Amino acid sequence: MTRRVEFDVTEDMMAGFRYGEGLKIFENRMRCVPEAATGLKARGQDGVAWLDGLLDGRTWLAGERFSLADIALRCRVDFCTSVDQPLNPQLRRFGAWFERVNARPSATASLSPDAQASGLRV
Repeated sequence: MTRRVEFDVTEDMMAGFRYGEGLKIFENRMRCVPEAATGLKARGQDGVAWLDGLLDGRTWLAGERFSLADIALRCRVDFCTSVDQPLNPQLRRFGAWFERVNARPSATASLSPDAQASGLRV
């Protein structure tokens, strides 16, 4: 499930950031394709919609066990929501999953003081 999350959802979301809002940070380090940013973000959102359906009847991505897939997805989605990739409020199962992950004590305990000061949770 972790690999599916990475390949089908977060890879596109992160590339959309690198080619869009993060272009100035990355353009001198790697090949960037700014014209692809919008489409990549849309593909990432398609993946989030797929996960919303997958979460029907599940607490976590892999069923009833909190897993690395949940951790990896939460970190990347949290970052992406802070850089102009908001959650779709119509995806209620995904929104509820995100709230459950953020309510875990480890979600707050893992924050660096710099992240807390900046308002980011990652």
